[in-house]
Amino acid sequence: MASFGVQLGMSQLVSDAKPPCPFMGEAMSLCPMSVMDHISSWKQMFSALPTVELLTVILATVIIASFCLKKIADGAAVRLAYWYHYYKKKRTLEKFFNYFNSLFSQGILHPELYA
Repeated sequence: MASFGVQLGMSQLVSDAKPPCPFMGEAMSLCPMSVMDHISSWKQMFSALPTVELLTVILATVIIASFCLKKIADGAAVRLAYWYHYYKKKRTLEKFFNYFNSLFSQGILHPELYA
């Protein structure tokens, strides 16, 4: 079966039988189906198959997305751990804060004028 059911009813010919539609065989014949019959048969084929294919595509997308999100989350955790250790080693702002805090507490940075 081809995609979207294009080949759904194409191989139902009996040997030595006249094909019902000129586009289905090599022999030329008049098609006994009207335009509305063609439209209704194509409508039935297209309405039946996309649900199965749609579910397959959705399932494949969910599986691929879950693997991609897991890979991104693992990478983010590694980067977060790296930056946490980098912050713990460097901590320049916190060192300045502690330094300024100690200068304030000693009265060196902002001495009281009338003590």
